[in-house]
Amino acid sequence: MKIPPSSDPNICEYTIGNNGIAAPVLVDLPHSGRIYPDNFGFSCPKHALELCEERFLDELFTTPTTAIGGVVVKANFPRTYVDTNRTADDIDQLLFDTPWLDGTSDKGRSVHGHGVLMRLIRAGEPIYSRSLTHDETRLRITNYYTAYHTLLGHFSNALFEQFGMIYHLNCHSMPSNVVANSFPQLQPDFILGDLDGRSCGIEFRTHIVETLKDMGYRVVINQLYKGAEIINRYGQPAWGRHSLQMEINRALFQDEVTGEKNKNFNRLATDLEKLMASIGKFNARK
Repeated sequence: MKIPPSSDPNICEYTIGNNGIAAPVLVDLPHSGRIYPDNFGFSCPKHALELCEERFLDELFTTPTTAIGGVVVKANFPRTYVDTNRTADDIDQLLFDTPWLDGTSDKGRSVHGHGVLMRLIRAGEPIYSRSLTHDETRLRITNYYTAYHTLLGHFSNALFEQFGMIYHLNCHSMPSNVVANSFPQLQPDFILGDLDGRSCGIEFRTHIVETLKDMGYRVVINQLYKGAEIINRYGQPAWGRHSLQMEINRALFQDEVTGEKNKNFNRLATDLEKLMASIGKFNARK
């Protein structure tokens, strides 16, 4: 395997088990970073930004993924600084006091304040009391966004070249109140997204669904969260590149007021170990 591109550990990192790579399994964690760059310049309370972090996913996924010979790629900067699960041109013009002229997407999330550089946190609170400069925006995209995708793309391609296929889980956690608002009768524990079948083959998706349901979890598919830039970029199921977005209800493992683990954390951790082990067995059958 080619040597991975070097990266600043404050920006992103990868983890491979002691026995090396033995399976075409890739997990990426784009929203779990907690290292806040000195030049962030936010004005809202830091705790408000911390509540946007998708915490503990590295603890939940790293050991079981590397145990089956897979790779974990993780962003170490917060999603509120720059969001790698948006297109690079999902630029919010309201962040600037002069027009951004580099070209923007009209299909992104910036209209809601959640573009590649977020303007608002989920509660609608502004992150900044200042205008951002074009230069700092370009630097965030070059030094952080592009660095993450360079590392993730390296392992996506390297695993595919080694095994002729790849099973990629793009892992997230979702606020329980958002889930409750969209599913008032019965809230799902997991939402799986594959862009309505465009990023992942049905057999792999079905395996994940059935394994989770067998463990007693409620699972829905392509509702509320269908997937975004990462699985759109890396999923090509017709070519054996399967990318599936997984959203986990935070109430399963986290106290959403304090941000700390709750009493059910260990149960979920055990079940995710079983899930990743099942993916290893699923791959072994191929």
